[in-house]
Parts: sequence; structure tokens; C-alpha cells
Amino acid sequence: MSLKKYFDILGLSEKATSLEIRKQFRSLAMRYHPDKNTTPDAKEKFLQLTEAYEILIGKKNAPVESTARNRAKKEKSAEERMREAKKKHYDQLYNEQQENERYFKSLFTGRKWRILKRVSIIGPILSILLLLDMFLPNHYENDTIIYFDEILPSGDGLHQNSLVRTEKGNSYWISGINYARCSEFPAIVIERSWLFHIPKNIVSKQILTKKSYAVQFTFLSNFFVVWLFFCLPLFVRIYKKKTVLYTVLYHISLYLSTTLLIWFLLWDDHWAHLIVLGFL
Repeated sequence: MSLKKYFDILGLSEKATSLEIRKQFRSLAMRYHPDKNTTPDAKEKFLQLTEAYEILIGKKNAPVESTARNRAKKEKSAEERMREAKKKHYDQLYNEQQENERYFKSLFTGRKWRILKRVSIIGPILSILLLLDMFLPNHYENDTIIYFDEILPSGDGLHQNSLVRTEKGNSYWISGINYARCSEFPAIVIERSWLFHIPKNIVSKQILTKKSYAVQFTFLSNFFVVWLFFCLPLFVRIYKKKTVLYTVLYHISLYLSTTLLIWFLLWDDHWAHLIVLGFL
């Protein structure tokens, strides 16, 4: 038997999925519910929507063609049909609410929540230490440029970011470097932060002058982004709202923030520099 007329009642195509059917029914049911819509046709429309929804999701069989036997059956009154339709609608809302409650309860318990709680403590602490590292004295390391590699445009559009490789096997992205001068005078000094030894500037040692170039794409040069991801788990832990936005932020904190935090600690042995307070 064709179900087209039931899809038409809900305003859907015959290719609509179960999820689309449920969403459309919920939207239309809220619009035509007799408790909210007092227009004369609202009750009948609500009953039609309920019947179409139940048939399309398989809760109810589509009516067969009229027969003498079917015509002989006593039909339910409009009031009974309305009461049943309301009850089913409220049951659906209740079940969805209970499902949401179970889902959010699972977010706030278990191993994942324990991980997020730990990250919500470690992340802000590392953010504070990174901020402090911007103003502490620097370490200085002598090196020599041996090769210029790929070129990328910088954010200001005025300079280019060049990948510089050094004699000690290090690589740095430098903005606005003078190729001619650095080729002629390849000796450089690397300015590193005190605590995590993150490269901040490269100073080209020329005969009469010294030119300093900022190192790009480091945890310090992108401090705001790093700070945002490191502190997001703390916000998620405190906020705890049962919304779609919270769910998105929860998973970003759990997976992206945690991954970035681990990457930061392992990158260039930051964890070891932290243990010795930057002295080694």
C-alpha cells in the first residue's frame, strides 16, 4: 500500500529518513497542538499528523480499504482519538527528555570525565607558565644557517615566511628574512624562552649590525590559540549546560585540547625543561 499521502501530510518526500520524520512531526505537532493552537482546524490537523507519524515509523499499520467488516466496527469518538494523540505526543517528548538526561549523565561520569577534569587543571597551569615564559630572561644558542627552504605568505601580507635549516639540525619559520645578508653572514643566535626553551627570535650576526627575526608557528607566537585550547576544558567543567553547544565544546576539550596538551609536553622535551625549571 502506498504511503505517499502520509508523507504529504507531514510535508516530506517518500525518501525521508526516520530521523527526518521524527523532527518534522515534532515541529508540526508543536504548531498544531490543541493546547497551543485554538484554530478550528488544529485538532483535526493534529490527529492527521499523529496518525501519519505512527504509520511511517511503524507504530501503527496503515488502514486497509474499507470492507463490510471494517465498516461494521465501532469507530472511536473524536475526543478519544484526541486524548490518545495527546498522550502519545507527550510520551514521545518524555522519552526524548529521558534519553537526553541519560546522554548528559554519561558525559559527566566515567573515564572521559575524569580525563577532562585533569586536563582542566593542567591546561590553565601551563597557560600561566607560557605567559610567564614570555617575560623571563632568554637562553642564547649559537648556530649557523645552512639552507633556506619553503616559502609561505605571512599574515600581514608584506613579508614571506621562510623555513630556515641550521647546522645543528633545527628548523625555524622566519618572517621577512634577508636572504642575501644571511647567505653572506650565516652565523646566528637563537633566543629561546627560559622555561620551555621555545625559540622566540633569530638574530643574524653581521659585521656592523645585528638583525632580529621573529620565529613563527611556535607555541609562544600563537599564544592566544594555545591559551584558548588549554583553558577550554576548565570552562567546560564549570559550565555544564545540557545544550548542543556544550556537547560540541565538551568533545573539543576532550579530544583536541587533550591532544594539544600532550603534544606540547612532548614537543622538544618541554616536560623535561619544566621539571628542571628551564635550567637545562
